[in-house]
Amino acid sequence: MKKTFFLALFAIVCACNNSAQKEKTNIDIKKYEFLIEKGTLAMKNGKIEEAINSFQDAISIDSSKIIGYYRLGVTQGILCNQGDNDYCKKALTNFEKVLDKDSSYEKISYNIGIIHFNQKRYNDALLFFDKAVSKDSLDIDYYINRGFTKLNLKDTVGSCPDFKKAYSLGDSEAKSLIEEFCKN
Repeated sequence: MKKTFFLALFAIVCACNNSAQKEKTNIDIKKYEFLIEKGTLAMKNGKIEEAINSFQDAISIDSSKIIGYYRLGVTQGILCNQGDNDYCKKALTNFEKVLDKDSSYEKISYNIGIIHFNQKRYNDALLFFDKAVSKDSLDIDYYINRGFTKLNLKDTVGSCPDFKKAYSLGDSEAKSLIEEFCKN
């Protein structure tokens, strides 16, 4: 009798623990999603530090999801674009985590290329812009940035096809780049 009662009590306790665990997991998922949305909105509104904090909080809840690392890297990349080398390093660290989990995630190659470009590591930037173009041959920004990277590598002739491609895809500003750098 005692043995049967103990087994029944054990089953009830286990069922309650599983239910509590599922509820905690659902709360964590909702909180994670809320923090991602909050960070994205803050980033769009120029509240960079708030965005960074939200994405870091989301990652602390679930470090297995790459969207938190990606958006944190993009946000840190904004500060990198403003010349903050510490944020360049942080952005690269977060982008590398994304790259390790999914090398085709969104614009990961392009964003890594931008960070390298901002740090004047043009050969590395070119490598990642090449990867970006190979994944999406219709993105104007990929060609413009690859063209500027080639200019910084003193490859004016090599930059021309990129500027011409950007122009053919609809970037009217690329026309002035063609006129300036492409004499043929």
